[in-house]
Amino acid sequence: AVVSTQSGHYAGVKIDGEEVGMINTSNILRLRSRKRCPEYTAVIMAAGYGSQMFELANDMPKCMIPVANVPMIWYPVSFLINHKFEEIYIVVRESGKDRIEHFLTTELRKRNLDLNIDYVCIEDESDFGTADSLRLLAPKTKSDLLVISSDLITRVSLNDLANVHRANNAAITALIAPRYTPPNSENRKRNKKDDRDFIGLDPGDDRMLF
Repeated sequence: AVVSTQSGHYAGVKIDGEEVGMINTSNILRLRSRKRCPEYTAVIMAAGYGSQMFELANDMPKCMIPVANVPMIWYPVSFLINHKFEEIYIVVRESGKDRIEHFLTTELRKRNLDLNIDYVCIEDESDFGTADSLRLLAPKTKSDLLVISSDLITRVSLNDLANVHRANNAAITALIAPRYTPPNSENRKRNKKDDRDFIGLDPGDDRMLF
């Protein structure tokens, strides 16, 4: 698993330069208490098929693939709990909702945690992208959105990110990190029709470029 931290991307064995071996989800919840970001509505995008991990995700939603023996969706959920969110939205496929909901309900009850989760379902056949999925939330909230992916594992402070957003009166603020490239990945065959979007930073003023 790739871990996103303040100091970059790591292949599941280091966090901030510290050797941690297998990731323990209880360590995520034991991090120091964070201040709440009350003006934001938190959304976890968990509708991905895991098409690049077909062998792992052929019989389950991508967000339920285990990382350190725990479904990966638990990491962003616990991350938001650590930042004092009491209500979150999770965008899921209709076919995966029951499995995801059962796991999270059981896990929250087991840990005696109180979190209100509103599941936003999209049809399995639909070809919704992230922006299309977020339109489904329009009737539900009027506040700024904090959008994170279901495979995010990080210890960054949302408060620092929110402060940057406020200070620059930005329309969009993104937390990005260098992409992790597996060894020998240059030898892997690529689909000639594989179109990709690229995001970078303007070295002059750190504006995000698409």
